[in-house]
Amino acid sequence: GRPRPSSAVLGHHPAFLLGSGMRVPYETDEYRVIGALLGEPLKVVPSITWGDELLVPAEAEAVIEGEILPWRLEPEGPFGEWTGYYSGQRQSQVLKVHAVTQRRNPILVSVFAGHRDHVTNLGWEAEILRRVKQAVPCVRAVALSPGSAGMHCYVSIDKLSDGEPKLAALAAASVGFVKAVIVVDSDIDVFNESEVMWALAIRFQADRDADIVRGHLGSMLDPSMDHPRTHTVVLIDATERKDRPYPKRLRVPQEVMDRVCLEDYVPGVEEDTR
Repeated sequence: GRPRPSSAVLGHHPAFLLGSGMRVPYETDEYRVIGALLGEPLKVVPSITWGDELLVPAEAEAVIEGEILPWRLEPEGPFGEWTGYYSGQRQSQVLKVHAVTQRRNPILVSVFAGHRDHVTNLGWEAEILRRVKQAVPCVRAVALSPGSAGMHCYVSIDKLSDGEPKLAALAAASVGFVKAVIVVDSDIDVFNESEVMWALAIRFQADRDADIVRGHLGSMLDPSMDHPRTHTVVLIDATERKDRPYPKRLRVPQEVMDRVCLEDYVPGVEEDTR
């Protein structure tokens, strides 16, 4: 029932913004995560209002110090959101401001609201990778599709047995906002969406390899949901099955690719872009 000391940090090193947006376990100290991304401890100073009780980043562009008031809600919104829609108006907490500190010429860091750079997928991908690795240690990579507002997730694994893709997909879906998970073999680059779509076309049969999970916790910002807090997730296994032989994949040998210099054929193209 007491007011909660709080601070809003407006602008910092990009690693700070990345770390603060990561979905880490509740007990994890985000300042330590940010320090790991920076490669050195995050510099903090006592806040103007609470001193050592609330440490704030020393090199922030601006810091708003205040208290989140208990038992008080006020209408908020609508705002442009990362889904590409405006959010509805809803009741939200109230921050009573006590102090504002800033650099001499602060740079206000913002986002292009409702568009692709509204959110940073890298932090979410790291948390999904952590969860999938606990379920399926043979995971190789995780990618969130930027064209899906981060709601479609691609996972590659070194598959050892049938059943592992479903475990990986369930773990990836546990982050709460993902609506579709496609699991592929490790020969597929999940950061290349055309390769994922190829695997979906060639290695997937809908009646056999797709599972629907209803009543899954979702994002309240998704306007397609019929329930205010739950959505439906599709889990797709686009890996080669282990109970049958597959033909050898047609690929140009890597040693041949390594010998090719594009500049010999396309003037002006740098060699390291091949």
